[in-house]
Amino acid sequence: MIKEVLQKMGVNVKYDEDGDLLLRFQMKYIYVAANEEQKYVSLVFPSFMEVDEDEMTSTLIVCNKMTREIKLLKVFMNQSLDSVSASCEFFYTDRSSLENSLRKALDIISVVRTLFRRTKTKLSQ
Repeated sequence: MIKEVLQKMGVNVKYDEDGDLLLRFQMKYIYVAANEEQKYVSLVFPSFMEVDEDEMTSTLIVCNKMTREIKLLKVFMNQSLDSVSASCEFFYTDRSSLENSLRKALDIISVVRTLFRRTKTKLSQ
C-alpha cells in the first residue's frame, strides 16, 4: 500500500537490493523502510552532510536540538561520526493517514539540510 500511495502522490519509487523502497524526491534519495503489519513507516535521508572531526560536538548539539523541536524528525550522526542522516518515523491507521503522514514527512525531509545548516549557524554565533 505504501508504494501505491507514493505513486498516487506522483513520486517514483523502486525497490533496492534489501527490499526497501527507494525514491527520488526533490533531488534527494530517500529510503522507505516499512512494516505494513504494524503500520509503521520510516523515511530515511542518509548521509546528507559530512562532519569534520573538529565539528563533532557542535554537530551533535544541532542533531539533538532539531530532533527535540521538529515533530516526526530524528537527526543523527552515523556510528563513525563522519556524516549526518535524518529520518521521519510514524505509525498510520489507514490509507488516508498514511498519505497525510507521508506528505508531511517528505516536506520535512526535503528541507532538513537547509534547517540543519541554519541551526548550526545560529548556534555558532
